[in-house]
Amino acid sequence: MSRALGIDIGASGATAVVVRAKRGSLAVEHFYHASAADLRGRGVDPESPEQVTQEVCQALGQRGYRAKRATIGVSGRDAIIRYSLLPPMPEWRMNLLVGMEIHEIAERTGEPLSSDFRVLSSGSGGNLVMVALAKDARVSESADGVERARVEVARVVPQPVAVGDCARFLDDDTHRMTLVVEVGGASSEVALVELNDLLFARSVAQGCEPYVKRVRQLLGCGERQAWEALRAGVTPDGASLAGPLAPVHRQLASMLQSTLGLAQKQLHRRSLEVERVLVTGPGAQIPGLVEVLQQELKGGPEVETFNPFDHLDASEADAASLEAVELHGYEAPTALGLAFATLLPSASRVDLLPLAHKARLEFRHRTLWTWVAGISLALALLVSVGAAIASRSKQAGRQKALRLALSQVEARLGEHQARVTENDQVDEALRQLAQRSRPGYHLQSLLGALGEGLPPEISLSSVELSREGDPEGAFHFVLGGFADNAQRRGVAAMRALEAAIADHPEVAKAVIQPRDTGGVNIEFSLVVVPEGNPSAEGAGEDE
Repeated sequence: MSRALGIDIGASGATAVVVRAKRGSLAVEHFYHASAADLRGRGVDPESPEQVTQEVCQALGQRGYRAKRATIGVSGRDAIIRYSLLPPMPEWRMNLLVGMEIHEIAERTGEPLSSDFRVLSSGSGGNLVMVALAKDARVSESADGVERARVEVARVVPQPVAVGDCARFLDDDTHRMTLVVEVGGASSEVALVELNDLLFARSVAQGCEPYVKRVRQLLGCGERQAWEALRAGVTPDGASLAGPLAPVHRQLASMLQSTLGLAQKQLHRRSLEVERVLVTGPGAQIPGLVEVLQQELKGGPEVETFNPFDHLDASEADAASLEAVELHGYEAPTALGLAFATLLPSASRVDLLPLAHKARLEFRHRTLWTWVAGISLALALLVSVGAAIASRSKQAGRQKALRLALSQVEARLGEHQARVTENDQVDEALRQLAQRSRPGYHLQSLLGALGEGLPPEISLSSVELSREGDPEGAFHFVLGGFADNAQRRGVAAMRALEAAIADHPEVAKAVIQPRDTGGVNIEFSLVVVPEGNPSAEGAGEDE
């Protein structure tokens, strides 16, 4: 998919962004933002997903974009994110254990839950698993409202996960432990990113509402005037708001510090030292917030504001979108992260779309077309039989004409199918080319191959990138692990793993080297040479 639409419907308003992926780069085509007050002024209920989506689609349609599919978010008020540390185990067993945990939580809540999970990290100490849950009825309400506006819901993603993904893909400094805070309307979305991976995501209760309330009490004004003063950073008479808002800043800092303590406990980390803090969202430019967080947060991390459009190409966006980017760029991280969830294969795959909606999508995109094809075939057969029966009573010339017409139809269908196949091949070639142009492609392909072909007796403990002593030369991967030989199936499992990886289209060569085949656990190393690597050309000759 070359384009994706993310729609963020929150307490402070609605934000939508259309992102295009082209030649390995990301660009913004359209950006829309309307505050809750703006929506009410247009006769739109900000709490109605249907009305908000219709307003968004109408605005995007006027700019030349017809919205068909969108990814939406679910806020921290409606979603729960839990973390579990599980011992190393096969994927089928992990699915079973996580499913049992979700079923137990659903029994306690007394209502169906939409759920999904993602393994954040794995190693000899176990697998850290993020489990996301939301009330099925609440998610269905939002998804149904969007679909009533004739927009298909592709995914439903927890908003803190979307914010984390936005920083992962757009922040230039991802090797340090980074706390991303989107200060929203009613709540704030918090995510921890380390080494370009999402480590932790959570929603906290405090957003911009306490700031708006404080300014309204201070100035005796309405909500719109309070927001204008917050964005300006000063009162109408020119006095700075940094001092009066300091207690609210410290309250937010305390909540963030508590969140970091919770993260350290749930992630089973002995220490959790945040080196950078990126502040974004509607509250990012509230005066004094950056300075107070710098002082109050433990360790004194670097605190800075984060405008995602500073890292995106918006040169081809329309004039209205560019104006919205200038005024409301800090309010886009959630919508951008939602768009990335559909557009980028390395995004955090956490989808809370209810099973009923997934079944409808399956029917709409696969089953329905199978039925249509079957009915079309049946009708074609009926027509052919009727024509054959009618032709029996007519002249031989009529029979010849019908056979000729049938052959022409079949020839056209064959030509059409050939064009479809050719187009599919071109699309696949373009998709593979786009994937190869992305950083980390060979590693992602290797992990995908391992996910498909890893036998249950095999446990991997390490992955190493080797260039054989030449930093500028060809490279390969060296994987270390153990094979469970308690049932004397360790050697067969290793060979099955070697064959599965070697058969992968992105792998030129795979060689497994067991170190000891007599014990209960067989230690081994697996050397994998990626396809297209300069060293892959001589891989077959060495054997």
